[in-house]
Amino acid sequence: MVIAIIAILAALLLPALAKAREKARTITCTNNLKQIALGALMYADDNHETCINYFSWDATGNVYYRWEPHLFPYLRSVVSTRCPSDDAMTLSGPADPYHYYGGYGYNYYYCAFAPLAVFKCPSDTVMFCDVGRQDATGGYPYRSAHCNNPNYMTYAYITRPDFRHNRFAGVSLQDGHVQAYSYGAFYPRTVYEGGTWVGGTGADGMWDRN
Repeated sequence: MVIAIIAILAALLLPALAKAREKARTITCTNNLKQIALGALMYADDNHETCINYFSWDATGNVYYRWEPHLFPYLRSVVSTRCPSDDAMTLSGPADPYHYYGGYGYNYYYCAFAPLAVFKCPSDTVMFCDVGRQDATGGYPYRSAHCNNPNYMTYAYITRPDFRHNRFAGVSLQDGHVQAYSYGAFYPRTVYEGGTWVGGTGADGMWDRN
């Protein structure tokens, strides 16, 4: 009888505990995206009002398609470049020295190496967001450091938004503020359906410079 009561109580409490844990992870993710956004703006302030590029290189000249190294000097900890709700074991491939960081994708197509002056509505332009696995044939398991805009069809090594926080994705905007978005205006043209990306054409909404 006692065991049965305990089992019933556990069944009632476990979902609530899981939601509470995810809420805590969501708060951490929001703080991470805020630090990343502010770091990116500080970088721009130190570099002629120009946004970070979508690639970086090491001392020997090796090129890595990662934005994170540009911001390491501006972040409290490199841990802030990883979403706590992202359960990927490998984020960009084992050969990449930055593969332990990731889970956040850069709107590289519109933001990379762009002057701040080109953004007509910074508060409505995506800079970084939660991303899922790489967009490639065969279900490539790794994460990319970049995110495709809605207009793009399947493109290997680039990711799409991941709505992993109770069906919401954390998003940092070009003006530095952070907001949670679900499907719709945030990503209106492309949906993730059973491992296949289905794309469309048209304006990129929150992803372009307008």
